[in-house]
Amino acid sequence: ASDGAAFDFFGTAVAMSGTGHLVVGVPFKNAGAVYLYTLNSTSNTWGDEQKIVASDGAEYDNFGEAVAMSGTGHLVVGAPRDDDKGSYSGSVYLYTLNSSSNTWG
Repeated sequence: ASDGAAFDFFGTAVAMSGTGHLVVGVPFKNAGAVYLYTLNSTSNTWGDEQKIVASDGAEYDNFGEAVAMSGTGHLVVGAPRDDDKGSYSGSVYLYTLNSSSNTWG
């Protein structure tokens, strides 16, 4: 990640779609984060980094410890230590790819 630091655990969870998108979980970056990359098929390189954090994230939520992508533009991110509903109750966040801007939201 462009803002990587020691003990972030970049790469704890990784998923790739068949449409050239890659998501990498970084659960120990504060509340956690995921980074999304797009494959440039011309140069065969990964670019367009986008960082997503939980809108309601708190320290130690471990957002990004689990990730999954569909081939139809959907992303699921787990935060198993989120405690909004009680100690370590966990949360799952859903995102959709905006194909016009190639961003997730």
